[in-house]
Amino acid sequence: MSDDLRPLSSFLHQIPVDQVLAKKRWTRDDWVVFGLDMLEKEGAAGIRIEHLARRSERTPGSFYAHFKSRDEFIDAMLKAWVDFKVARMMRLDSQLFHEGDFSLESLATQVVQGGVMARMKLEIAIRELAITDDRVRQVVTQVDTHRIHNATAMLSAEFPNAPHPQVFAMLFLWMNYGRHLAFIDTGDQQLADSARLVLPAFVQMYQSTAAGFKIRGAPKWKSGFKPLTVDMLRAVGQMTPAPEPEPATPPPPEPTSDSFMPSWETRREPNDSSARR
Repeated sequence: MSDDLRPLSSFLHQIPVDQVLAKKRWTRDDWVVFGLDMLEKEGAAGIRIEHLARRSERTPGSFYAHFKSRDEFIDAMLKAWVDFKVARMMRLDSQLFHEGDFSLESLATQVVQGGVMARMKLEIAIRELAITDDRVRQVVTQVDTHRIHNATAMLSAEFPNAPHPQVFAMLFLWMNYGRHLAFIDTGDQQLADSARLVLPAFVQMYQSTAAGFKIRGAPKWKSGFKPLTVDMLRAVGQMTPAPEPEPATPPPPEPTSDSFMPSWETRREPNDSSARR
């Protein structure tokens, strides 16, 4: 089945590791699911081949039956991660687009409500790998570029004449994901309460300044966001199906000849004389 039409729950990124650990024999996909779980829990040190075999109670030979090297294994993990991230992002943003709610404010609301940031600890682990691994950096850049395109399109939809919409899109991206790497003292209640106001503060800031924010010599940049179709979103369950058409009212029955028979033409009862014959 095409990734475009698969339910999100079937992506390797979303399969529970316990479901894999319960199996007797593992497939290539099972190793990927386990590897993502180990990377999320233990970081790069958790995806060494010997360590994976020991923790999974499998042999290194089982691993090499599916992967020629650790690099090939990491590539498969990265593909599973990026496939899910892009599919989920495009489905959500396209839904907002078709429902007339296509704005950074709507996206920020989704983040605050916890409906966007899937497996953030895994994403942070992948970003840490990207610091030293060019292949990983390219994949993370691919995801972030999608995010910048979509967020820029959102801002442009609100402010079509904004000179530099991509600047606010990047600011949103850096703030949204950087907040997981900048720690505050949660024991300070005032700071903790302030942290929850960061995204609402950003919404107020961009809505009041985006249309007039302009820097001489800054580049012009246009988003390449192309929303998925409504039919595709309905096919994957991201939007409700179209309502069934109302059944057509049947036409009235055709009149019969009896319908036009006047009352005086009804059969008369026999009179007394005929009854005596």
